[in-house]
Amino acid sequence: MDGSTYRGFPYYFATALRLARFFDMLPTYWLNLQTHYDLVMAETEPENTLAKVLTLKDIKAEATHA
Repeated sequence: MDGSTYRGFPYYFATALRLARFFDMLPTYWLNLQTHYDLVMAETEPENTLAKVLTLKDIKAEATHA
């Protein structure tokens, strides 16, 4: 998604509405599909720094050993 808009809304909203109408489905199906794809792409990109983020469990463990 590049931030493009259609009448003030992200273009994928308009696309989801059109696909839903064409296939007689809910637009949330298409939005969820796009969101899933975006998450998978974000998790697998080389510059992903998610592994460096400490979890609450990590922080609690460090606090008990300090």
